[in-house]
Amino acid sequence: MAQPAGLGLSAARTTAGVQRQEEEHEVPEWMLQEVKKAMWERLPHLFAPLRQDLQMLVHRTSPLLWSARNENGRASRPGSALIPVPHPDTGAQPPFFPATNDDLEMLSYAQLGKLLAFYDRSLAGNTLARRNRLKAFIVM
Repeated sequence: MAQPAGLGLSAARTTAGVQRQEEEHEVPEWMLQEVKKAMWERLPHLFAPLRQDLQMLVHRTSPLLWSARNENGRASRPGSALIPVPHPDTGAQPPFFPATNDDLEMLSYAQLGKLLAFYDRSLAGNTLARRNRLKAFIVM
């Protein structure tokens, strides 16, 4: 089927017009290089929060964290050993940790406060409230 004669000419004009517009609005190479450079410099800053969230997720799903909390949940008899629980966001080990259930019961108000602060837990309440809050955190 033959195309109307004017259609081919119209398409050629449109193509030429688009090319002319592209040439008129063409970005200089030096400007493209500057934009690329700025993007590459900014990229690490853009991904930093994502990287932090990913690291936090890795620590919160760490087998070490969950196995420690699971084992501590099984330590029900007096004198049962406790396993230090790493910080859920950073994976850091606590500065000190009670070795047994009995040691946990003997922690002072200040010692409980240091452990709760390490784990970013509330410091509110008396010694019993702090101890219960720490127990709830270190077991599953």
